[in-house]
Parts: sequence; structure tokens; C-alpha cells
Amino acid sequence: MKKILGKDESKDNSKQEVEIKKVVRHDIAVIGLALRLPGCNTAEEYWNQLKAGADFIGAISANRKNDIDSFLKVKQHTNEIHYIDAAYLKNIDEFDYSFFGMSPKEASLMDPNQRMFLQVAYEAIDDAGYGGERIRGTRTGVYVGHSGKSSSYYEWYVSEVEPGNRAIS
Repeated sequence: MKKILGKDESKDNSKQEVEIKKVVRHDIAVIGLALRLPGCNTAEEYWNQLKAGADFIGAISANRKNDIDSFLKVKQHTNEIHYIDAAYLKNIDEFDYSFFGMSPKEASLMDPNQRMFLQVAYEAIDDAGYGGERIRGTRTGVYVGHSGKSSSYYEWYVSEVEPGNRAIS
């Protein structure tokens, strides 16, 4: 199919011929959204922070620093640690394991990225209006991208702290 697209006739009398191809695809709709970013737990919070010109870089929280220091002390790490400012997520240790049918032990050994994914994926599905049982039986896909690099660090950490539980982490 060919279509003639006209330019502003008062400025230029030429016309450009453009070929439009019919594209047949299956419709895709993004109908739910959820996220976790430094200082933001919702898309609205993120957008407001962006409009305000927020800087998402900050110091590591005292709780996270204490956890790292405790681990290094157990491992007899004697070098001084210097913490850098970065885009840290807050409350990464909060997870409602019972909501997802898990035991506290199973949840504690799970990679934090997996825990966060479960929470955020559920929130996105709920945001789309399909929370609870409403999604059952629908043709719905959940797509995610993730780098597994941090997972190997977490496996190492579990093997150092609880070697007997590495297989279930």
C-alpha cells in the first residue's frame, strides 16, 4: 500500500511518497507496573523524584553496614573497610515469607534478588487488576531481566555462613 504524505503546501509544493507496510502482530499490552529503585517503591514516587531532580546516590545504611561488618568480623577480615556512596535500595531485608507460602528458613537462604522479584512481580500483577485469584486461567506472561552475577556472590555468602544449607539457597 502506498500513501502520499503532504508537507505544508504554503512552504513547499513537493510531496514525499512513503510506503507503509501492513504489520501483523499479536497485540501486547503492558497493564501493570511495579518497581524498586533507590528511594522509590512506586512509579509515581520515581517520577516525582525525577521531576524534583533528586539524587539517588547516598551512603549505605547503618543496618547494612553493621551486617557487612559483622560478617567480615566472623571471617576474621582485619583490613579497614571503606564504604562508598551508591544507589542503595532500602528495606531489602523485608519480605513476607508467609504470604508466598515459605518458611522463615527458606526465605532467609533465598537470594535477595529472588525475594524482591516475587514481591515486585506480585505488585505489578495486582496493579494490573489481576491480583489474588483473578489471574488464574488467563493467558498472561511475566517477563523479567536479571544478571546472575550477584547470585553467585550470595551463594558464596551462604556457603560461608551456613555451609550445610547451601543446597537449598
